[in-house]
Amino acid sequence: MSVRRSLAWLMMSQGGFFVLQFSGAVVLARLLTPYEMGVYTAAAAVTGILGILQAFGLTLFIIREPDLDRHILAVGACNHPRSCSQTAAFPARIS
Repeated sequence: MSVRRSLAWLMMSQGGFFVLQFSGAVVLARLLTPYEMGVYTAAAAVTGILGILQAFGLTLFIIREPDLDRHILAVGACNHPRSCSQTAAFPARIS
């Protein structure tokens, strides 16, 4: 499979996921009360944050590491290029 075809499939899958997620949120907004929609969005936000942490691989790193200290957590939190900028202040937060 060529790179162009792979990128096209990736773009279509991401676009399809966005359309399904957006239309599902619209349907839920029509069916739920404002309070229930607030609970749903709060749960979705927490789930999204946990999904990001899982994508970074932090959970597997923390499970495998027998002795956690500040330096190891800072290096482990920076194992992915996207997370390095977001975790620059991580050691200061855990003290």
